[in-house]
Amino acid sequence: MFEKREVRFFPGLHRDDAWRKAWDWWGRQGFQLTKTGPYRMHGSSFYSRIGLRREFDAILDDADGGTNVDLTVNAQITDEGLIAGAVTAAFLLPVAVLGGAVSYSEYETDARN
Repeated sequence: MFEKREVRFFPGLHRDDAWRKAWDWWGRQGFQLTKTGPYRMHGSSFYSRIGLRREFDAILDDADGGTNVDLTVNAQITDEGLIAGAVTAAFLLPVAVLGGAVSYSEYETDARN
């Protein structure tokens, strides 16, 4: 699991403008958005093919001369993603090793001639 939290101050940025831009941007990134309070949002996204779940929480607060943005992002691979990754690795690793061995053998033969 990955988790990161960052708080930044943006001078000259009004909270209403930041809210509209953030809501629009996160929505275009494929997140399902929920307003959890005044100037607070939660978003979640799930990639079923690779078993990746992403979530974020954003809090926008007024400050003197700008806006504070508190953003927490986390991502995790689900059990389905771990199983799919292991199965894929089990099939692709032998193919890659065999392909590399054949390629090396042909290279050695060409180098001798």
